[in-house]
Amino acid sequence: MSTFEHKILRVREQTVDDPVSGFVFKFVFVSGSEDPSRVLFKKNSENTWREYLFDKNGDFAGATTKAAEASQQPALRLVK
Repeated sequence: MSTFEHKILRVREQTVDDPVSGFVFKFVFVSGSEDPSRVLFKKNSENTWREYLFDKNGDFAGATTKAAEASQQPALRLVK
């Protein structure tokens, strides 16, 4: 029998621009939210952001997609 051990990954808020893949990743923490940990990403050449939300336990809580100006982080809407 195998046992599953829960591990927590902690990532600082930051933006990572990956020139090899052409993606921009944003790691964000929204304090006071039921789903405080978020990962946003998009292709450098596009203006559509994808966001994944994680609850306080680190479990997947939903995802959103939102178009915005290339230079701005969009206001995102939760879709479960």
